[in-house]
This record gives sequence, structure tokens and C-alpha cells, in this order.
Amino acid sequence: FINGIPKININTAASKFTGTAGCNSFEGNLFSKEKNGLQFLNVSLTKVKKCSTKAREGDYLKLLKSNIKYDVDGDKLKLSNQFGMGLVLKKA
Repeated sequence: FINGIPKININTAASKFTGTAGCNSFEGNLFSKEKNGLQFLNVSLTKVKKCSTKAREGDYLKLLKSNIKYDVDGDKLKLSNQFGMGLVLKKA
């Protein structure tokens, strides 16, 4: 990834998130209507002209744009969707 490992910052009090997908930055709103469920809404993305990891970045963003189930395990946030895609994020 050009700009390092993908990262996400979640602000539950403001129902917002920001992050990087490894090349481009993104931000949007959070919504939760069920226990252990999250939706990342209104995802806006900055575009970098030269992004050699576009496919991996696309997979990361595709996961965020789907209906997500989450689980917190110590310092890890585990995200998964109905299509079997998953992601584990470590607390910085």
C-alpha cells in the first residue's frame, strides 16, 4: 500500500468515521440498528492519481459499504459481511 496499512478511526459519539484505504483517504457516517451491526454510510473517497493497490483498496471499501457484523476481541475489531468478506483491525 502506498500510504501504509489501511486504517480507520471511528467516533461513535459523533457517528462518524475517517481513514485510509492504503492509498486514498475516506470518511463518512456510522449507523447501527441492531446489536453487533454497523453500516458505513455516505462514504466519500479522495482520489490519488497513481494508486498501484486499487484492487485491494476496492475490496476494503466494498466491505465497509456492505452490512457489517462486528465483534470486539481485546484490542481487535473484527468486521464481516454477508458475503463472507472479513477484516480484523488492531487498536493503535
